[in-house]
Amino acid sequence: MTMKLPLFSLPHRWLFSVLLFCLSPITSAYCSASGNGLLNFTPLINIGRDLPIGTILASAKISTAVTCDSHGFVGLDASWRAYPSKNNVDYGASSVTNVRNTTTPGIGIRWDNLSSATGSTAIWTQYPLNNIPLGVGRGLPTPPSPPATMTTTFTDTIYLVKTGPISSGTISPIALLTDYEGSISYAKQGLLYSLSTPTAPSFQVNTCTVSSSALNVTLPAIYNNAMPSPGDIAGNTPFNIPVNCPQTTKLYITFTDSNNPGQTGNMLSLQSGATASGLALQIKQNGQAVSFGPDSNVLGNTNQLLIGNTTGSILLPFSVNYIRTANGPLIAGKLTALASFTFSYQ
Repeated sequence: MTMKLPLFSLPHRWLFSVLLFCLSPITSAYCSASGNGLLNFTPLINIGRDLPIGTILASAKISTAVTCDSHGFVGLDASWRAYPSKNNVDYGASSVTNVRNTTTPGIGIRWDNLSSATGSTAIWTQYPLNNIPLGVGRGLPTPPSPPATMTTTFTDTIYLVKTGPISSGTISPIALLTDYEGSISYAKQGLLYSLSTPTAPSFQVNTCTVSSSALNVTLPAIYNNAMPSPGDIAGNTPFNIPVNCPQTTKLYITFTDSNNPGQTGNMLSLQSGATASGLALQIKQNGQAVSFGPDSNVLGNTNQLLIGNTTGSILLPFSVNYIRTANGPLIAGKLTALASFTFSYQ
């Protein structure tokens, strides 16, 4: 008895398996990244309450090596291009140029990407992180024929930037994704690498306290002949401002003439009701007359004085004295004057 076999049955099975084997490399990954992707910020970041908008509060830097070959090129593709993924979450532009908002009020992020291939830096956060314009990205040099490969190193720096008032607390976790595509075809290849915070950093907003809200300084009585000419001084009296700063804080102070808040000279005007005339008061720091400025904690405020880095409880030493003015004769009597002071925590 003769058994008939289907014609070409075995060769067909063999040919099919060969085709599968030949096609499989074309669907493999064409670029691969090496690196742990972890953004390691300082766990606790101390910041001054009054730091200017736009101040960089902290940064984390990480390098990722990306190795590519030309498998998978479509049409005229001659290289790959990396760009922030459309799967990123974007919270909108902040008030600071090139900085995106986060879910933490007052804190934004800036994402810089340095490429070893070009030596240039791209600022990804100038765009919505989930909607980078078509064709914008970082080229990945690629040899024309596999299995040859080329490696590019991307150095990503993530900055935490002050965008508004900040309260002490923990910033929300950060996750940033980078995809890649064909340089001409825009054929999407999916995720290339990701960056994330293993431990979200915490912020401690530094301020100081003054143990007394009102400081009364009494000057001695003097005679007219103690200040015969304009510019003469008398009755120098020391006083201290008691301050407590739990964390090290860069401290500034501005004195304001409460009777004339807009004045920027160094003579404190007298309160209404004074019976003495022809004189004013002067506040001094280390023997130098203090000029007055607006009641503001903004860094760089007019006539703002630097106290320096301050930690714990200290006494800030000042003094006050009479000064003869050029406004008419010196007339004896009583006087009061009022000044306020404003701290700026940087």
